[in-house]
Amino acid sequence: MSVQAWPFLIGRSETQGYRVLVSPHFITAQRQSSLLAKAAVGDESAPKTATYREIHSNVLGNISIVFRIIKATGQYYDIENEDRLKDEGGRPIQLMEGFVVNGRIDNNRQIVVTEEVFNAVHEQVKRVYREFWYTTDSTFPERVSQPFSLPDVVPDKMFLLKSLPPLLDSQQPYQPYNQLTQAASREYQKRNKRIWSSWQLWIAAAIGLILVIVGSGLYIYTPDPQSTLNSFCNDLRGANYNDAYALLSTAAKKSNPVSTPALNFKNVKSCTTQSQSGSTQSAQLLVTYKNGCIEQVNVTLVEETFKSPWVIDSIKLPTNHC
Repeated sequence: MSVQAWPFLIGRSETQGYRVLVSPHFITAQRQSSLLAKAAVGDESAPKTATYREIHSNVLGNISIVFRIIKATGQYYDIENEDRLKDEGGRPIQLMEGFVVNGRIDNNRQIVVTEEVFNAVHEQVKRVYREFWYTTDSTFPERVSQPFSLPDVVPDKMFLLKSLPPLLDSQQPYQPYNQLTQAASREYQKRNKRIWSSWQLWIAAAIGLILVIVGSGLYIYTPDPQSTLNSFCNDLRGANYNDAYALLSTAAKKSNPVSTPALNFKNVKSCTTQSQSGSTQSAQLLVTYKNGCIEQVNVTLVEETFKSPWVIDSIKLPTNHC
C-alpha cells in the first residue's frame, strides 16, 4: 500500500520574515504549523540528500517529515530578474521544502525518497512562494497542500537520509471557545479566577522588584540606536575610522571595504544627529568639515539580533558630497 505525503514549505521574502507558507490541512486546522518550523532546521542540504525527523505531539500524534534546506533562486521559483534571492539586509535566503507523512517510519514501514518526489513537492509550493515574494500583505495566509503518493518501488538512485532526534511537543489540542459546553465554560472561569489571584501576587512582586532595582540605581540593558549614532559621530570627529567601521552591520561590511569611512568622512570638524524616526530607525547626521562644507547624511540602523547593539546598515551621501 502506497504512503500518502503532504508537501510543506517554510521561507521568507525580501521584506517579510520566515514563516510556514504551505502545510497539510490536519496541521493547519489544529494551528500546529509552528511545529514544522521548529523541526525543519539545519544546514543547506547537499545534493541527493534530505533530512528525516519525527514529531511526537499530543495534538497531532506521531508524524514524520522529510525535508531539504535549499538556496532560493529566482529561476527555481519563476521570479523574474533575480538570481540568488536575498533579504533586505543582503543576506542569501534559504527555504525548507519537504513533506509530511502520518505515523513513524521504521523497518516495517519504509518510504522511498527520490528526485521525483521532491520535484512533486516543488511543483505544489513554487507558485505559493512566488506569490509570497511579490506580496506586500503582512498577513499572507498559509496555504493547504494536497497529498500525493510516494513510490512503492525502490529505484536505483534514492536520496541519502540524515536523521535528527525526534521533536517532542506537549501542547494541548486547539478548541474554539464556541465549542465549549456551559459546564466547561463555568469551570474555565473558576480556574481563571484562581489563576488571576496567583498572577496578582506575581504582579505585585514584580512591581516591588522594579522599585528595588530603580531605587538601587540599577537598570535593565536595552540597546539604544542613539548611542550607536553618537559613537559613530565621535569616531568621525576623532578620525578613528576603524572604530567607525566596526559600527557597520554585517551586510554593510560585505559591500564596503574597511577604508570606506576614511574615504567618505575625511577632516570632519563636527557631527551631530539631526533627527531619528520610524520603526526601521532611519536617521540624519549633520556633518561639518574643516573646510566649512556642511552636508546631511542619511543612515539606517538595524538590530541584527535581539537585544544586541544597533549597527549602521546603510549610509547615503548627498549627490553633491563635500
